[in-house]
Amino acid sequence: MILTRASKNDIPQLKQMWSQVFNSPKTFINNFFDTRWAIDHCYIAKDKNTILSMLHCLQFSYTREMNTTNISYIVGAATLSEYRKQGLLTSLLDLSHKEEQQILTLNSNFNPFFERHGFFYTSQNVCYPIESLEKNEIINQTDDIASIYINATENTGSLDRDSFAWKLLRENCKTIVVEENYQRAYALIIDDVAFETMCEGIDSARALKRKMENLNISQVWMPSNSPLAYLFNTPPTFIPLGMSNEKNICSGIYIPQQF
Repeated sequence: MILTRASKNDIPQLKQMWSQVFNSPKTFINNFFDTRWAIDHCYIAKDKNTILSMLHCLQFSYTREMNTTNISYIVGAATLSEYRKQGLLTSLLDLSHKEEQQILTLNSNFNPFFERHGFFYTSQNVCYPIESLEKNEIINQTDDIASIYINATENTGSLDRDSFAWKLLRENCKTIVVEENYQRAYALIIDDVAFETMCEGIDSARALKRKMENLNISQVWMPSNSPLAYLFNTPPTFIPLGMSNEKNICSGIYIPQQF
C-alpha cells in the first residue's frame, strides 16, 4: 500500500467513492471535479490499483478585520467500509498536514474523527424555534447577498466564498433578503429551516425576524454573536460549526460547509 497524491488516472475511482460514501448526485460530482478538484491537494491510500481511502483539500481563505489568510479546507475524507479502523485516514491526515504547509480547516461534519486528532471547533451556531404567524410560501429572492455575509462577519472572521460557492448555495436553497435603516439581512432556507442568517445590525435583524414569522419556517440558525440572537427568549440549541488544527489563529472564525 502507498500514500500519495492522486493523479488524473484516479479520477474515475474517486468519483465512484464520492458517490458510494457521500451519496452525492452524479451531476454534483462531475461538476465538483470539473471546477473545484485540484490534483495537487488530493491524497489517497492505494493498494495496487485500488483506492482504499481519500482526503480532498481545497484552497480557500478566511478574512477577519480586513486581513486575509490562506487555508486548506478539507472537503471530503473517506475510507472504504471494509478498510476502516486501520489508520488509513489518520495517515492521510498526517500527509496532508505535512504537504499543505498551512492551516487545515473543515466543516463540522467529520467531528468525531477530527476531534480525536487535535482539531477544535472554531465557532458555533445557535438554533431557535420560531413560531410562524402565517405559513406563507417562501418567494426566492435573487439579490446579491455576498456583501451582507462579509459585513456581518467582519469582526469575528469567516471563510471566504467565491462566486462558485455562492452559485451552489443559491441553486440549492431559497433566499430572503430585507433592509431596514440602511442595514441588510438575509436567510438561506432549505425546507422549513433557515440554516444561515446574517444581519448587518439590530434593525435588519428585527426586520428579518418579522419576515420569517410570516413564512413557513420552523427553525432559525445564526452565529452565536448575531444581533438576531438577542430577539429570541427561548433557550437555544448550540451547534458546533467549523473545525481547525490551529486554535490560536482560527478561534471565532465562521466556517460553513463549502464546495
